[in-house]
Amino acid sequence: MKVCLVTAEYPPMVGGVGDYTERLARELARRGNDVVVMTTASAETGDTPKALRVVPCWDFRTLRLVGNIINREQPDLLHIQYQTAAYGMHPAINLLPRRLRRTHPRIPVITTFHDLREPYLFPKAGPLRHWVTRQLIHHSAGVVATNAEDFTAIGSIVDGRLSPYRKLIPLAPGVPPLGPADDAVRAHVRERWRIPADGYAVGHVGLLNHTKGVEDVLQAVGLLKARGLPVRLVMLGEALGAADPTNRAYQATLLRLAQKLGIALDITWTGYLPPAELSRALQALDCCLLPYTDGASYRRTTLLTALAHGLPVVTTTPNPAAEGPVRAEGAELPHLENEETCLLVPPGDFHALADAAQRTLTDTALRARLQAGGLRLSARFTWDAVADGTLDFYREVASAFQAR
Repeated sequence: MKVCLVTAEYPPMVGGVGDYTERLARELARRGNDVVVMTTASAETGDTPKALRVVPCWDFRTLRLVGNIINREQPDLLHIQYQTAAYGMHPAINLLPRRLRRTHPRIPVITTFHDLREPYLFPKAGPLRHWVTRQLIHHSAGVVATNAEDFTAIGSIVDGRLSPYRKLIPLAPGVPPLGPADDAVRAHVRERWRIPADGYAVGHVGLLNHTKGVEDVLQAVGLLKARGLPVRLVMLGEALGAADPTNRAYQATLLRLAQKLGIALDITWTGYLPPAELSRALQALDCCLLPYTDGASYRRTTLLTALAHGLPVVTTTPNPAAEGPVRAEGAELPHLENEETCLLVPPGDFHALADAAQRTLTDTALRARLQAGGLRLSARFTWDAVADGTLDFYREVASAFQAR
């Protein structure tokens, strides 16, 4: 099968959607498919499957450009990776499936929703923004959700007249572990971070934005320091990314807060790390704090990455919609279990976050239980499952599309 993946974000641009698309392209190609990636003109692509760096900006000119590329490449299927911020909040990508139904009626379009945020049009454009999002759903031949809450939300948007096939294909770790932790490598990394022999490395991983609850991480670390625990906060990975310009302002807010709390010198900011280095760094942590303001969710690859590395994780209680129910569609997911796979605290409660972090650092039995439980849970989220599930969905949608 020849597949064209469409994404505004692609390595070396930093962002979760770009990383996901690159890994998906590799996995599809490894399974014998011909994969073309259509992406932003500024994105370099190295040795990944054939990438067309052709889109100068994602505006209405894109609609004609994509049609020209389809004419040239003749794919069997077009697969859009959708996150509105990556496309500059412009609605053109939302209208692409509608246009292709008219200009290329033999090419099925599948859209993976990495989030359901709506594009910006103009002030007070609420109803029109909803309409634009519905166009992307209704005119796609198939729709993929990466988590239970989006799967349910998409189902509520679909109407009977224009009902695409839907499938829940959970994400996988953004950085899969290299292998079991190596004590010598762990010691070397911790020495570089200036962690004393009796000290603790408390970590956070991922891009900075207001939904990550990093203010609570800083407040919690301040409390742990005040209690006499020799902790160092390690902020792992690229902080800003390419898609969301508000991340820079959020980082400035965090730096001011760290100064105010008196912990600025107790923080290591690693900056971007290649996947192998990031994996080794994760294995050098003692626990990971991920207090998402909207609750933990399997849409968060940072959560899946931390669990896959055997880290004791403290995160926030999921929104009830985040874990199901989606049994009717055969896509039931395991639940996050407090005290077994992670420790759960209320969003916005940095005192509870500090208490839970202290427990993981000082209770050896608890830490071992969380590590084992997190690894069992993470086995459900693999790149083999993502790639195989995607290919199965391609075949299902293509077969139905051809038979209509």
